[in-house]
Amino acid sequence: MGAADPPEVDVTDLDDEAHRLAAALSQGLGADALGVYLHGSAVLGGWVAGASDLDVLVVLTGESCDLDALSDACRRASAPVELSAITQDAAARPSAPWPFVGHVTTRPDKCLVDAGAGDPDLLMHIAVTREHGRVLIGPHPRRVFSEVPPADIAAYLRTELQWGLDHADEAYAVLNACRALCWCRTGRLVSKIDGGIWAMRELPGRSSLIGRALADQRAGVCRAPVHEDARGLVGLVRAELGAAGDA
Repeated sequence: MGAADPPEVDVTDLDDEAHRLAAALSQGLGADALGVYLHGSAVLGGWVAGASDLDVLVVLTGESCDLDALSDACRRASAPVELSAITQDAAARPSAPWPFVGHVTTRPDKCLVDAGAGDPDLLMHIAVTREHGRVLIGPHPRRVFSEVPPADIAAYLRTELQWGLDHADEAYAVLNACRALCWCRTGRLVSKIDGGIWAMRELPGRSSLIGRALADQRAGVCRAPVHEDARGLVGLVRAELGAAGDA
């Protein structure tokens, strides 16, 4: 497969699984659920049945939710679920500390349930849902979610790029930088694979590095530590994001 080929994604079970989860959430939460939205790889590309999480954002009409209802609905799903529940006000006025009223993460052997003050990752969940989210229940995302301030997105992406250098493999670090640069230059939020394909055209001088990262991502190869040419790309993107955030 060539480096610029589109990713092969198995979405056979995606729609059925997502709608079953939404129905269970609707039954458990009742009128408290204003909307249920799919985001993440399921809408950006790269979702693989049996391996990928179902990333779900729930918007509530009130200020609290039934965590038992959330966890019960998520436990019924055959795919692992990463779900956050936020208030209607938090969706309409997205800002730090990015508060949520419920979070559920499922894995084959556990179900973690949390209610906390804030999660910076929600910044990106809200931004992606507004632009690309799939409605499972409720109004169109643009009627529910306001735009996340670009300066906040730029700062978040710079932090994520540093995390990738410190904790992830080379393919993650490179492709994460590619999708961050795509957002910085075009305003589009894309998957790591699509970001890499875009950057192959945008940065021809780094096509060998990006092509290697795309191949590694598709093959599940982890290269560590991150090589200097990859660190150079991440540094370039972090600087451009810093300038965008200042502007």
